[in-house]
Amino acid sequence: MRGQPDLWGEIHEDEIVKIAREAAEKRGYAIYDDFEEYFEQRKIREGLKVLSWNPAKVMSKIRKTLKAAGWTRRKVCSKTRFYPPGSEEPTP
Repeated sequence: MRGQPDLWGEIHEDEIVKIAREAAEKRGYAIYDDFEEYFEQRKIREGLKVLSWNPAKVMSKIRKTLKAAGWTRRKVCSKTRFYPPGSEEPTP
């Protein structure tokens, strides 16, 4: 369908932080799967079509946005976890 908005082009930094915050409230941290789940739900709900899915670019945007918002990134068991500002992340 032409003329439909690109999902990634509509994601704003405050929305990324909100998704991460909601995930961190549940388990203490956010992971990329939280964003993928949110985007899939939104895509279905709004009938959006992802036109330019570039996982590396999307993950980079999430990573940079959360870093700028004071989140800490840590790789644990092949998953990247994002811890909110001021939280104490577990030690390995």
